[in-house]
Amino acid sequence: MTGKGERTPFQRLFDAHCDEVHGFLVRFLKDPTLAEDALQETFLSVHAKQGERDTERSARAWIFRIAHNAAIDLMRRRQKQERLADAEAHSASEPQEDTVAAEVERRERVAHAREALSVLSDEDRALLLLRHGQGMKLAELADCFGCTERTVRNRLRRAATELAQAVLTREGRRA
Repeated sequence: MTGKGERTPFQRLFDAHCDEVHGFLVRFLKDPTLAEDALQETFLSVHAKQGERDTERSARAWIFRIAHNAAIDLMRRRQKQERLADAEAHSASEPQEDTVAAEVERRERVAHAREALSVLSDEDRALLLLRHGQGMKLAELADCFGCTERTVRNRLRRAATELAQAVLTREGRRA
């Protein structure tokens, strides 16, 4: 607990390194606005991870590692947004008929997949949705279903096979 006028450890870290980190981020990112975002991300992480810091190592080096990672993450997000914008611009320049036909086809595939999912057992459907929809790892699924990772792998393989057969049947093809 700090009294009036006393600085917390985080405030002391912030005061000691904020300007230097900001300067680094502006030079590294070559964009003052993006650097401000990275600076905020950096010190949010510093605050959240204070208890994890190895006090035997330099606080400055630790903060700059976090700043570097925050900058890289922001650059990746920006590049992804730019790629998506380019893809949208490209798809907007395609003829409208192709877009409508592709959308109809996509919706039909989605409908077939939903129908196919509905014929699976509740456990198989849950397993596939948790793995592929929620991105759960095998270990998490094993904990969730109270079995081993090997059992989860086998159940996933079986459920995926059943799903594929159901989709093909709905699309009028045989597996």
